[in-house]
Amino acid sequence: MNGKKALLFLLVFLFMPPLSWAMRATVFEVPTSDSLLAGIVAPSSRGVWFLEADGQKIAHLDPAYGLRRDYEVTPQVHHLSPSSYTIPNEVVEEVEPSETQLSPTTTGVSYTSQDGFREFEHGLPWSFDLVFDRYHLWFTARDDDLVCRFDPRTRDLTTWQVPTADSWPIGIVLGDGEVWVVENGARKLLRLDPATDTATEWEIPEAQSPGGPGVLLDDEGRVWVTDRGGKLYRFDPDTNTFSYFSVPANHGPVDIAWDGERIWMSIWDDGDGHPALFCYDPDGVTVWRWTLPDEFQDPYEMEVDPFGRVWVIAVWGQKLGCLDPDEGTFTVWDLPGTPSGESYDLAIDPEGNVWFVNSGENYVGYFRHAAFYTLYLPHFDVTGGWWTGVALRNAERGDVKVKLFAYDSEGQLLGEEELTLGDYERRALLVGQDVFSGVETGWIKVVSSGRMDGFVLFGNGGMLAGVSALSGSGQELVFPHFHQDGEWWTGVAVINTGLMDVRMVLSAYEENGDELDTEEVELPPLGKLVGTVEGIFGVSGQGSMDAGAEYFGGISGFELFGKQDGSSLAGVPASVR
Repeated sequence: MNGKKALLFLLVFLFMPPLSWAMRATVFEVPTSDSLLAGIVAPSSRGVWFLEADGQKIAHLDPAYGLRRDYEVTPQVHHLSPSSYTIPNEVVEEVEPSETQLSPTTTGVSYTSQDGFREFEHGLPWSFDLVFDRYHLWFTARDDDLVCRFDPRTRDLTTWQVPTADSWPIGIVLGDGEVWVVENGARKLLRLDPATDTATEWEIPEAQSPGGPGVLLDDEGRVWVTDRGGKLYRFDPDTNTFSYFSVPANHGPVDIAWDGERIWMSIWDDGDGHPALFCYDPDGVTVWRWTLPDEFQDPYEMEVDPFGRVWVIAVWGQKLGCLDPDEGTFTVWDLPGTPSGESYDLAIDPEGNVWFVNSGENYVGYFRHAAFYTLYLPHFDVTGGWWTGVALRNAERGDVKVKLFAYDSEGQLLGEEELTLGDYERRALLVGQDVFSGVETGWIKVVSSGRMDGFVLFGNGGMLAGVSALSGSGQELVFPHFHQDGEWWTGVAVINTGLMDVRMVLSAYEENGDELDTEEVELPPLGKLVGTVEGIFGVSGQGSMDAGAEYFGGISGFELFGKQDGSSLAGVPASVR
């Protein structure tokens, strides 16, 4: 190639428009045909739950064992500019509650297992919105006027009858020991206290079609409810008052989501015949309108990722979208299947995979790491002469946004840090100094908008050990070797990477494979077990270990080997299955 051609090629390359990137979609066909998939939650990347409204089941999928089909999907990127308008004055109305004592019923639920799916047959038609707490899954049975709680361990289903007949309970959200449900047919808001079996109801003023499915609870304990007839409600249970204002749309809001500062609303018709996302500042008087492409028909359920991007699924046309308000872009991916399929719900799991259900095609699917990437650093310690360092490197070209979250052994958030790394940039950070000042011990979860590499480094005196950051979790961890005696010690750190409690069984084995001891440990959401082999099992010598979690949970971890005289230290990640 001569010099002129080379220069021309370089100029074309530098100034050509950026290429769209393909993203892998993986789908799993649900064993029960025509089941009408209506909800999905992802408390763990190894524990995805969804509802089958027509199949009258609640189901679980372990993607590690499901029969999958993979697709490459290239997105379309749209550049959007929001418009704004001033909201009218809010109307405030006090509503007197009515209280009813309920008598719940509990029954056992049978299940079938096939191709990675467990389908639990509860027998209730038209089950809808699905949510979870640390122990249970909750949903509503619309046609039977029931609020339902399912225990995934015991397979017990407990139901409470809504006091108002033909109430059509749909939207559901969990608070501090309380369950809030929107009664679409009765146009009421219900609060259920499962500890006392007490139900309290309030009539929603001037409501037309509330909570389908939009309902959320803010940090102040206030309940927000959408009305497709064109209103957004805020309920204060301390004063029994509804505050509401009119949303200038012909259809919506439908769903709502909270990004930490603002409320997002999905709108089917923004008043000018277009789908849209509206953004409302609860402390202000302005609503921002992001008009979506017309082919994104009927935006429905939404989720917000750690970087403030709003993910939304379209009911019609088989599409998933992501609005980045900072960049002003709306990216659209076509879901696998025919355009006539219906999609109602999505969820983002703790490792950044974006899950969705498709009723028309009768499958559950996900886009791998579409929302973010995850690294786990299962232990840090800055006490008793110990120090811990973290090294992170951007594995790509282009800026990568990074957030670090520190948790204690009970899964309580100790602190949050945020940084941006440029092209292949590396950052070394000392825990307790550069990040998370004032903390002593815990573990760190790293989420990033692009691929990251990293490790954690431990030191004490002349000892030094490094362990690669862990990029995934599983239901079983294997530690091929431990050495615990007067010369060596072995420490283990295991974390629950999910958002539900996980019961974990740890087993120690002799070198010949005979079992030495077994311990059962309950890990809270994002909780951690840390200890030595001697402290956990009360054994010494050499051998191996493993840790197994329940079918709906995910765990990760590593081990440290140290000389009792403090002269040597080494770290090894567990094998994940």
